[in-house]
Amino acid sequence: FRHIIAKLKKEYSLISPEEWLDRLKNDELTDFDRCLTFDDNIKSQIDIALPILEENDIKAFFFIYTGMYFGQLPRLEIYRLFRLKYFDTFNDFFACFLDRMNQELAIDFSKISNEFPKDYLIRYEFYSLNERVFRFIRDEIMNEKQYNIVMDSMILDFTTLEELSASIWMSENDIFELAKKGHEIGLHSVSHPTNMSRKSDIKQKEEYQENKNHLEELCGKVIRSIAYPSGSYNRYTLELMKQLGIETGFRSDDFSGSNKALEIGRIDGATLNSIIQ
Repeated sequence: FRHIIAKLKKEYSLISPEEWLDRLKNDELTDFDRCLTFDDNIKSQIDIALPILEENDIKAFFFIYTGMYFGQLPRLEIYRLFRLKYFDTFNDFFACFLDRMNQELAIDFSKISNEFPKDYLIRYEFYSLNERVFRFIRDEIMNEKQYNIVMDSMILDFTTLEELSASIWMSENDIFELAKKGHEIGLHSVSHPTNMSRKSDIKQKEEYQENKNHLEELCGKVIRSIAYPSGSYNRYTLELMKQLGIETGFRSDDFSGSNKALEIGRIDGATLNSIIQ
């Protein structure tokens, strides 16, 4: 992370979220302006990234989802930790996932493989072919309930959801301290669905309104930004952001949409690390 920041400083102007929002509002952002963003309120962002940000006097956007602070167990990061902790490679995990998918749901992978679009998520260069196929199954073939059935069943072979979730996320006090130190806290939904664009308008509004209310009460500041969970949104999402007073929105890929303020492309840290020498 220190290496990335040092290289970025040589090539770009790393500006604070406050300055980013001001320049965006006044149409003064240049090709050399960059900001740092963090998604998913992972505890390591406090333990590892924050001290390095402070060494460099850099403020960043932190996009927070909030279901875990209501007693829920949002699954996304739990499942990610499970893959990393209990499987040597993604391919090992994927083989187990396909086998369990067949056992629990009687879904035959051979049929899915024929349906898989070869260009699916191809723009995400850091995903292997199997990772793209997995995301196609998760987001396009399965519904959320089916996916949870398969993953929860796999987890019970090794551990429990509660044990895995014990040390994943920031505390509410961590988030409060980030805001107090001048970092920008932004929306990331309540439950972090992987395909928000499939949700009804009513469900999207619930996800983001509850997320916004909780963060504003926690931080004592108006929430002005969002990163769309897994980069998924639709036309209604953009209209909803305007209703909620959101000034800037970030995608999960490096393509910007037609709405200049609410569809800003980003370069993922994994990609950035591979291209910076």
